Amino acid sequence: MFKDKKLQFLEFKVNNNYYALKLEEVKEIVLDVERQSIVNSFDFVDGIIKYREDIYTALDTELILKGKSIYEKEIYLLTYNKKNINIALRLNKITLIREVSEEQIEKPDLIEEVSDELFIQGIINLKEDHLIQIIDINKLIDYIENLKNIIIKENGGEENVKKYENK
Repeated sequence: MFKDKKLQFLEFKVNNNYYALKLEEVKEIVLDVERQSIVNSFDFVDGIIKYREDIYTALDTELILKGKSIYEKEIYLLTYNKKNINIALRLNKITLIREVSEEQIEKPDLIEEVSDELFIQGIINLKEDHLIQIIDINKLIDYIENLKNIIIKENGGEENVKKYENK
């Protein structure tokens, strides 16, 4: 009667694991953008990049996902998020854009139980192939805020960082 809803994801690989972002959360993919480092920033903050007229905070996806930071090519995903802040995720390899049905997305028991503390929204189960962890960009921002007790205000707010405690 009704077809199963199809969702599109941008799939990428980090440290031999597969991850994906909803395609609607990706503004643009940019290559070889000049990056400037930021002094005294967190390890996972890769620096800042300017693309067109906007400045983006570049996050090192490999460090956020507890890996080694080894890049052959610099690829940045410019993202959309609920706080409307400019974030670019630094990646090493984009594998493909994948369309999956809702029934292929699963939430293992532990993810279901602690979903408020994780930025992994679910798992795409490609039965004959690999598993793909779906990253929720909004929960990733929440995770970073909670990691170091940072509060990030929306663009246009009075200040971007309200509280900072280095632990």
